[in-house]
Amino acid sequence: MDGLTIASLNLRFGIDPTTEQPYDVTAAIDGLDADIVAVQEVWRPKSGPAAHRVAAEQLGYHVVELALPRAHNRTSPPLVQARDGMHGTWWGVAVLSRTPVVDHSELAFRPIAFDAAERRALVAAIELDDGNRLHVVTPHLTYRLWGSASHLRSLARQVRQLRDHHTVLLGDFNMWGPPVGLALAGWSRPVRGRTWPANRPHSQIDHILVSPSLAASHGAVLPSVGSDHRPVRAVIRPHRDPARETLHR
Repeated sequence: MDGLTIASLNLRFGIDPTTEQPYDVTAAIDGLDADIVAVQEVWRPKSGPAAHRVAAEQLGYHVVELALPRAHNRTSPPLVQARDGMHGTWWGVAVLSRTPVVDHSELAFRPIAFDAAERRALVAAIELDDGNRLHVVTPHLTYRLWGSASHLRSLARQVRQLRDHHTVLLGDFNMWGPPVGLALAGWSRPVRGRTWPANRPHSQIDHILVSPSLAASHGAVLPSVGSDHRPVRAVIRPHRDPARETLHR
């Protein structure tokens, strides 16, 4: 496996927080220049196509997605509420990959009081050209402070069960970097920088973490693309095995 560029972006339903009008999701994803993109707060309206699926089709990505149903739309952007009403909308997380996704599953978290969303993480399995499998895990954890630590611990416990494969964990954690790094000790966190809110960011709540079998480089927070979160991006590759290289000299 050569280096793969991975990126993550919370799309905020594809609605600009300043104008409360749609922004160009296809251009936003294209500008990430990534082989694999994890997106959160994707929205499939009751009528019309989902913006992330349009982007995937136009840009040549395979896509898998996971719905995170919510009880109401009171915290959605006004345009989403106007189009979908107070109930019944679909929103969630997705992974877009230029390499086909061979399997996918989900990780579940316990309900959190006063969080209407059913929080889960999507696990997309990608077959690499060297025969190994890469697990791409994208969560959107609760924003309720009394539940975020519980969700983070559960996420860390569940992703460690994927230890037989290369794993990357990227998404909206609604949590600052130090506790995220502590919960996943031994994993590298290549991106350090403020991601939210996009216009004048003061906190990093969007993260990339890489399992010990992988090396990460070129971590960066990218410029705003229309959402209220800034994207994050890094390059990953397997750690070099000196013993194996010696045998092949």
